[in-house]
Amino acid sequence: MRYRNGVGEVFNDVTWTADEKTMFYRLMHEYQKVNSWEEFQKRTAQPVVKMAKKKSQRGDGTYHFQWEKYFLYRIRFDLLRNVGIRTGELPGELSDMVIG
Repeated sequence: MRYRNGVGEVFNDVTWTADEKTMFYRLMHEYQKVNSWEEFQKRTAQPVVKMAKKKSQRGDGTYHFQWEKYFLYRIRFDLLRNVGIRTGELPGELSDMVIG
């Protein structure tokens, strides 16, 4: 399975851990379920930020990459945008999302 966001980045689940796949499917479930941009934000922001920070943190407490660049954070951000477009809260066109 691959995911393509609104800026053309493609993320391939072949390299994802089991936890990352679980989080991705949780995001997709919430995307289908929510009725507003704000609702998606409230349901998904905290767990994804927590995972992003955990994945980027070294043993000494420093980060080896900016957690905002973590792929699931970028996917969540794209889904957040898509929720807003789908509900009419934001202008624009939906990204391709799942492409195979």
